[in-house]
Amino acid sequence: MLTIGHFVNWVPCEVFAVAFLVFVLGTRMRIGARIGWMVVLAICCAKFWLFGAFGGNRYNPVLPAWIILILNLMFSWAAGIAAMGLVWWHRRTRVWAVPVLAAMLAAIGNWNGLCLPKVREVRLVYPNLPRELEGYRIVQVSDLHASTAMRRWRTESIVKMVNALDADLICITGDLVDGEPEVAAEFVEPIRNLRAKDGVWAITGNHEYFYSVEKWRKRYDEWGIRFLENSCVFPRESLALGGVNDFQVCRGKFPKEWRPDVAAAFASATNGEFRVLLQHQPKDARENIFNHNVDLQLSGHTHGGFMPGISAVISRASNGFIRGLYPICGKFLYVSPGCGQCAWLPVRFLDNSEITVVVLRQSANR
Repeated sequence: MLTIGHFVNWVPCEVFAVAFLVFVLGTRMRIGARIGWMVVLAICCAKFWLFGAFGGNRYNPVLPAWIILILNLMFSWAAGIAAMGLVWWHRRTRVWAVPVLAAMLAAIGNWNGLCLPKVREVRLVYPNLPRELEGYRIVQVSDLHASTAMRRWRTESIVKMVNALDADLICITGDLVDGEPEVAAEFVEPIRNLRAKDGVWAITGNHEYFYSVEKWRKRYDEWGIRFLENSCVFPRESLALGGVNDFQVCRGKFPKEWRPDVAAAFASATNGEFRVLLQHQPKDARENIFNHNVDLQLSGHTHGGFMPGISAVISRASNGFIRGLYPICGKFLYVSPGCGQCAWLPVRFLDNSEITVVVLRQSANR
């Protein structure tokens, strides 16, 4: 599986090597030009080293947003040169087009990653849906990744968009923030203003455990954001909303009772309630539907695959669940592509971010 460590440690080296071999050495350039290109590409591919050296964290640097954006653009540009250099290998008449098109693609990809999400409404039909849930509106917010690269103004804008959707219920499916509370709290704090008729409920994603999770728990409690951890609540009499922690708790030194347990989450749902499960990663959706009678699972984590190529790797790691709606034996999984992007890889191609509105219906004609 392609991991964060792989990106930080090896992908920059691979990008530099390919760009140098196929673009610099593979085309007709003078020695001086080749040396110049080699230096430029080396600087572009040093993004993660620069993050760590000057920002303190290779994944989520404490730097001004404009510096992070420039370094991300530079690395994306170098990656574009490497990719297109492979396509135009030895086609010397088009050499000039490679860095120009790579710059255009880098700008588009980074813009798509940073811009505000679109709203997507999805209608799900359940013939046996309880009558009181007809037309019920669940708004899903996932993978916000508020950070030094995705600051407070963006979170405020998303909160305004969500509050305008007339939600019955708001569900946050993990990865709210990147960074320690002392630095990043101000960027994510506007989520305290989210409003829905039946409340705002959340679960942890894997990124919650990369930082001081206990400190963040206190902040979220102060802001009134309630987390479901192997438990469920009943926003309506016929609706059981369950949630579990992310699988990341199984890899770290966390209490065993934090580990995800869907059966425990719905232990108190014994009256045939409509079951909605919040689980950050979608890979266990089939098991949850078949073994735990889940009617609807809401997940995130995949970021929609980021872009062609990487999406194939992420899809394989997620049991084929990458983005959007998946019908499973009359029930459904919805995988949100997320509202934001990580500071270290904010690029999106053919993969818009979104806020999802799930509308429950008894019939397709309603």
